[in-house]
Amino acid sequence: MEKVNIGIVGLGASLNYMYAPIIKYLKKGKIVAAMDPDRKKLNKAKTKYRIERVYKNFEEIVNDKELDALIIASPVQYHKEQVLKAADKGKHILCEKR
Repeated sequence: MEKVNIGIVGLGASLNYMYAPIIKYLKKGKIVAAMDPDRKKLNKAKTKYRIERVYKNFEEIVNDKELDALIIASPVQYHKEQVLKAADKGKHILCEKR
């Protein structure tokens, strides 16, 4: 089985405490993209976790054809719209819920 290419939407707590530190140790999954409107968070994630592509808006990441899955870790008010769009694009989805 090939690696699952994963994108993370929202780099608040997910950047340091949740998904990124865990996923980097997976044998069959790799974070290849991240999305956040904060350029500093994107640059930090790109360097720290060797993320290949970074995006400032959701439309860019959801349309990335190389992504198999998205982790939705954005503010809760965006979850419904983002999950529906990701599903429409055929992405596997993990949606953080607080």
